[in-house]
Formats: sequence, C-alpha cells, structure tokens
Amino acid sequence: MHFGSSESIKSFLRYSNCMGTVSIAYVTRELSENILRVVELKGLNFSRYLCFVTAQGKEIGAV
Repeated sequence: MHFGSSESIKSFLRYSNCMGTVSIAYVTRELSENILRVVELKGLNFSRYLCFVTAQGKEIGAV
C-alpha cells in the first residue's frame, strides 16, 4: 500500500489493525495519548539518508 503523506499513514494505522513505519518524531502526540504504539522487531533496522539543499552559489558551514 502507498499513502501520499505521513498524516494519511497515521490515520490508516489508527483505524486498522495493521502495522506501518513512520518517524517516531512524527507520532509523539499519538504515542503519548496511547493512540499508536511502538513495536520493536529484533533484527530489523532501518536507516535513511538525509540531503541538505541550499540556493545555488551559497555555501553553508558544517552542521
């Protein structure tokens, strides 16, 4: 299944008995209100790559 936004994923998960993946930072309210919960799966690790974009010709320092 493919959803167009993290908000639609949260809504689907809230009203189904399915599992999905979203950033914990994006579901802090739902976690604190026990609407959603974290399920840890041994041996399953996710990683992601982040890119930083700036206007052409402008440099930024290290973050």
